[in-house]
Amino acid sequence: MKRWVLGGLGALALLCTGLAVVVWPLMQELPELEQYPIRGLDLSHHQGEIDWYALGGHATHQFVWIKATEGGDWVDSRFAENWEGVRTTEMVPGAYHFFTFCTPAAEQLENFLGQLPAPDGPRLPSVVDVEVEGNCSERPTPEVLVAELRLFSQGVEDATGQRPMVYTTHKLATQDLRPLFEEDGHSLWVRSIHKVPTDDWVIWQYQARGQVEGIEGWVDENAFAGSAQEFEDWVGSSPTKPVP
Repeated sequence: MKRWVLGGLGALALLCTGLAVVVWPLMQELPELEQYPIRGLDLSHHQGEIDWYALGGHATHQFVWIKATEGGDWVDSRFAENWEGVRTTEMVPGAYHFFTFCTPAAEQLENFLGQLPAPDGPRLPSVVDVEVEGNCSERPTPEVLVAELRLFSQGVEDATGQRPMVYTTHKLATQDLRPLFEEDGHSLWVRSIHKVPTDDWVIWQYQARGQVEGIEGWVDENAFAGSAQEFEDWVGSSPTKPVP
């Protein structure tokens, strides 16, 4: 009897997993290619070794953000390798930093700027990634968090000539981080996996389980809020200068 019950539970679990695989894509609102023709990826060491020849051989993605750093001393083990790899393709690269709540912004800024490559062609604005999930449990007040992010952002802009974008969720963008967008004019990269975001976004992360040739496993996919010409103008209007 116990074996039958356990077997039945196992079969039920497999059935639920199978249904989730089928139903999940049906629940998503994906961007129409005609409306949002410019697509990109964001990746880190979690994607493992990437076949850049295979990835770059398809005109399906035009840009890629690569994780560089996190907190005050962590460096992504594949950042340099991935940056070198994307430069063998026609995709435009950018770097991003995961902002931790329990490390002073000045330390995080030093860590991030210390990893940025010298200007080597067109690049996307740098990005500060602000999330609650996977962050420190000691969450600062919204006022303190905004002040720290402003310090980090100004340091990046002073060093590179580019104002960084902010990657976050709709909830954080419209609540804790609102001054960064309404007062400081930061561009928003919003995560919205289930539906088309209503925010005033420039980049929309619409997919967390994308599958593309050249990468084993899942990868995040994103859309740019504009045409190919607008993307070209946007990248061209953001020159970089050497990091001191």
